[in-house]
Amino acid sequence: DQTSGVNGGTADTSPSGGTTAYSGATDTADITVVPVPQVNETLVPITIDGSVDGIWDTAQTYSVDQLASGTVSNGADLSATFRTMWDDTYIYTLVEVNDETLTSGDLLDDDDFVTWFFDPDYSHTSSYDGVNDYHLGYHIFDELQYVGVPSETDVTGFQYSISKTAGAYILELAMPWTTLGVTPVAGSLVGMEVKVSDDDDGGARDAQLVWSDPANLAYTDPSAFGTMRLVANNAPTIGGDETGAVTEDDDPDSDDLLETLGTLTISDPDAGESSFIAETITGTYGSLGIDSIGNWSYSADNRQLQIQQHVMRQRPSQLLKRLVQLAT
Repeated sequence: DQTSGVNGGTADTSPSGGTTAYSGATDTADITVVPVPQVNETLVPITIDGSVDGIWDTAQTYSVDQLASGTVSNGADLSATFRTMWDDTYIYTLVEVNDETLTSGDLLDDDDFVTWFFDPDYSHTSSYDGVNDYHLGYHIFDELQYVGVPSETDVTGFQYSISKTAGAYILELAMPWTTLGVTPVAGSLVGMEVKVSDDDDGGARDAQLVWSDPANLAYTDPSAFGTMRLVANNAPTIGGDETGAVTEDDDPDSDDLLETLGTLTISDPDAGESSFIAETITGTYGSLGIDSIGNWSYSADNRQLQIQQHVMRQRPSQLLKRLVQLAT
């Protein structure tokens, strides 16, 4: 946590954001403890496809709402949030933007544009270190990625996807730690900044919103990036009905579906996370769904040739293992 105070004396701060005391010989002062924003760990790899998969519900959401330049008339004109997660392979970022008019002009950074800054080893220097300080730009209209100056230029294995709907767009990113040159460890700090530019008429930039750098220093000064901490996701304990089976032509309700169901239990040491992400997946022969409290059901069409000819090679239990992985 970050602690600030005035007037001298001694400040004692719990690193977990607990009790804070301040004392001095003659002075008193207020202490403000600001929790460092979190990058939650994901136990399931995230597919970079420009969609908000259920796993993103487990990430903290941060508003990109500080006005760095121009004017914004309302949230439909321009507003944005971002979320970020990590695993042993990638750092992931999801940026969601409301922008009622998407245009393209002569200057990239003046168009509808997302700029992403990252300092993976938190060198936190006042100039780009030439090692792994990144400044990347994403042109929404053309769906292209650009490497800024003076960013590190190695983008081997970087993934991104941009999806656009009426009045909004999504940018989803994944950067491999191997290219970043960092081995991620829970508790480590990283530097990050997100800036969203708006252009309504193809001319000069109309407005820019930022997460933590309204002075717009991040283009040359990585110490202006926001600070975030990697947070571990402790694996939950899963119990209950972990297997299921169906039998050819065993269809008591005569709806041509072979069906089985069950209930899973979950105990997660992470506070507030003892639940499932509602999900439905489709396998080779049938589909399997689970709700937030662990009720699952599987169904397969009994009329399928593969079932009638006894060549079914995927059991419901195999699909259930994959669903549990996704849902937790």
